[in-house]
Amino acid sequence: MSILSLVFLLSQIAQAPGNYNSLMDDLASGNEKRALSTADPFGALSGLANYRRKVNPKVVMKLASALSRGGADPNRREEPTKYKNYVSTQPGPTQLHKLAMAGTHTEPFDTISRHNIYWITKAILSAPRCDPNLLDSNDLQTRDTPLTLYLRWHYEKSGVFLKAMVESPKTDVNKRGGAQQQYPLHTAAWLGRLDWVKLLVEHGAKINIQKENGQTALHAAAMENTKGNADVITYLLKKGARADFRSKGATGYLQNLEPSAPTETPLEIARRKGFKRIIAALTQR
Repeated sequence: MSILSLVFLLSQIAQAPGNYNSLMDDLASGNEKRALSTADPFGALSGLANYRRKVNPKVVMKLASALSRGGADPNRREEPTKYKNYVSTQPGPTQLHKLAMAGTHTEPFDTISRHNIYWITKAILSAPRCDPNLLDSNDLQTRDTPLTLYLRWHYEKSGVFLKAMVESPKTDVNKRGGAQQQYPLHTAAWLGRLDWVKLLVEHGAKINIQKENGQTALHAAAMENTKGNADVITYLLKKGARADFRSKGATGYLQNLEPSAPTETPLEIARRKGFKRIIAALTQR
């Protein structure tokens, strides 16, 4: 379990009336009154991501609807970040941001947790007032949407949170986030996650969208030499990705906007780095 998940669980325990396990049992049974009696009803609902049994999808969806009718705010944020004498002026995370960090890349969640994360994310997204595109300030430099936060840290590798997010018509899959303001598709391509790239493209990600320095998802994929990245390139090309676009300062994942920075196509990046798999993927026709 990540530190953020642990802190979240402890905060739920502190604010919940009575025993925490009892609260979770009540929520899993659809007890809307118990949820509404907490300081943050949707926060209590998201706590079911760590429930010891699989939640019933119909129950949690109905519970989310009941919480909305009861006036609960699905976009409620935590207090601004405090660090020593510094208090962040940026907004804190929403429950969707917390769910984006509900896994760990070193200890993959089991089947129960993956099931619960998917359906609880779907339930919160179903709330009429839920806005899945809000930015947070998860540290002192970055601003992320729940989607860009998830992709940037890629904590829970199964992709259930990503799947739930992109399946919602409310989610803007082309909204940027993070210190480098990356597009979700760029990050997924850089990671070589073909399954994630496909999900994003199938739900509206723009294949040839460019950053200020000209970088496309194809450039991002060409920067790493794995089989996954080569597969991503093959897929993007079949979907109409432009291989002739040039990216200024494409010497790494980070953005470079210096006027004197060199420009490169994805193929030129791969040749400079000596990435044979990537070169082959970019030159196949």
